Amino acid sequence: NAILKRKIPEKKVFFATILAICGVALMSVSDGLTMTVGAWLCIGGATCYAVQIIVTDRALGDKGSCRVLVIGVWQMAFAAVLGGIAALCVGETSLSLNGEGWIAVWGLALISSAYGYTAQTIAQKSVRPERIGFIYSLEPVFCAILAFLFFHEIMSLKELFGAILIFLSIIL
Repeated sequence: NAILKRKIPEKKVFFATILAICGVALMSVSDGLTMTVGAWLCIGGATCYAVQIIVTDRALGDKGSCRVLVIGVWQMAFAAVLGGIAALCVGETSLSLNGEGWIAVWGLALISSAYGYTAQTIAQKSVRPERIGFIYSLEPVFCAILAFLFFHEIMSLKELFGAILIFLSIIL
């Protein structure tokens, strides 16, 4: 975002960004500090989130709340089209789900996607895009917490230190 706006970020934002990147790296890379497929997927997802946050910020501009719903609809339309293309490429296009399967699909579509992206767009009217990015950097931390709660996975000291760095980036 700093490059597009041709504005040097504040020192606090720059330092918090370094903390968040180091934290995500510590949580993502393997013990030999090599990049696994999962680490590359994490970087790709983070890059896509960053682009989405910047595009949303630019699309909101100085307009009122009427743009929020329009942006939310466009985001879901693009997600549906890109998801459909990916499903066709992979070959996983079966629509023969049972009742529980359709409940899960609609729950994910409405709560995780439609509500999540619309709520982010609403929040982005009053929160700087950098702050939204730092909040999104908590995703691997919450994944690790859920993995502990549901699958009894234990974080290594390196991963725990990475999570602490991510929390510190939010606090700044």
